[in-house]
Amino acid sequence: MFRTCLSLVQKGSSDEHYNRLKTFYLINSSTQMLYNLKTTFIKLAPASYINETNDIERLHIFFLNGGGLICLLDILTQKKYTEQCDITTKKSIYLIILYILKRFLVILGFYQLNISNSSIYHDSLEHILNIIPITTMFNEQHTPIQIEKSIAILLHKHINEFPIPKNSFLHYDHIIELIRLIWCLASNNKQISFDVNLKKHFNTIHKTFKQENVRI
Repeated sequence: MFRTCLSLVQKGSSDEHYNRLKTFYLINSSTQMLYNLKTTFIKLAPASYINETNDIERLHIFFLNGGGLICLLDILTQKKYTEQCDITTKKSIYLIILYILKRFLVILGFYQLNISNSSIYHDSLEHILNIIPITTMFNEQHTPIQIEKSIAILLHKHINEFPIPKNSFLHYDHIIELIRLIWCLASNNKQISFDVNLKKHFNTIHKTFKQENVRI
């Protein structure tokens, strides 16, 4: 089903792919949403890259071009998609999204290096990207960073044919929700539920987190 949302199986425009991806991710069933997210992560970050590299690279490119990242950011920032979930399912949904976002932030970082004409912070950004560990769901071993670089190079090479929608890049509200979610997941305060913390004001979460002195 994940592959049918992209042009690997069905031909069509990026708008058509986006509509199929929205139907795939933005659904009422929380358990089905979690299953679809897990499927996405397994397809995009399999345990082994042997003999699969080209297919994985194409999946990443079509996923970005079709607006897959927009769907995940919508789940993150628009609480209506998870408000009916039980706590366990909600945590699992957000954790999978964080795993996927981490991978794509590295890819988009290398992509930015490729399209940028400015040398300001270029070396620092490249150094940071090169030392970020990317893990798989199965064995938690670091995967080759060359995969992320090669995907970024392909994105740059096909920038006109497969452009990345602007909404796929992080905006202020995305960053705020990412920070809030990370604090809530890292908090060791057992008296306040994860669900309650998610609904609190950003500054309140920040203050609580600092008081707990949580180490990630």
